[in-house]
Amino acid sequence: MNTLKVFCWALVLFIAQNVTAKTVKYVELGVNRSTFRNESCTPGCGVSVGFGIDYYPWQKFGGFWGWGLSIQNKKMDIKDRTLPSAAPPATLSFVSIKDFDINITFIEIPIKLGYSIDVGKHITLTFLSGYAISVPLNDNTTSNPIRSRELAPEEKETFEFDYVQKDETHVTSSNYLLVGTSIAYRNMSISIDYLSARTATENIVNTSLGDKIDSIKISFAFLF
Repeated sequence: MNTLKVFCWALVLFIAQNVTAKTVKYVELGVNRSTFRNESCTPGCGVSVGFGIDYYPWQKFGGFWGWGLSIQNKKMDIKDRTLPSAAPPATLSFVSIKDFDINITFIEIPIKLGYSIDVGKHITLTFLSGYAISVPLNDNTTSNPIRSRELAPEEKETFEFDYVQKDETHVTSSNYLLVGTSIAYRNMSISIDYLSARTATENIVNTSLGDKIDSIKISFAFLF
């Protein structure tokens, strides 16, 4: 939470210092393709929607900074993972094999620095980099039991489960480094961004399942 407080204060100060800057506002709609960095999974696609503001402090210089807010739905599939089963006579006597359909919705708040270049009549090319905080809104991940079996006596002391149940009930927040580019014609643009996680998203579906989530996002935006 300390990181979030520093982030919010920095945002307030930046806005206060740039109230007279040229601004470009936008709303965007797109898709993201997300994957765990280390955990074996099948990447999935989710919806992305948001808005933001870019500030150009100097009229004749293409450099800018900006911030935004978006809702990101991130999806992945994980197959054939083992957990302790709740079946009697004892939790650790049985192993449950499950598939996981990862489906988590986040609020993401990026701050970015970039540079815009006019490459033709009404055509602008932009490059940017930045930092983003991702806060989970809803974890709709489902775990689908495939089968279960009883552990052999010699397995009970040595069997290594892929995941275990946890008491935590909330998916953890994470933060990202981002880079991207966009091309705009008049008041429309298309952009592609890559978000590289710095911290892991953990406690997914109340288990030890967790990893860094990297994403590629493609968006269409209306500028005004």
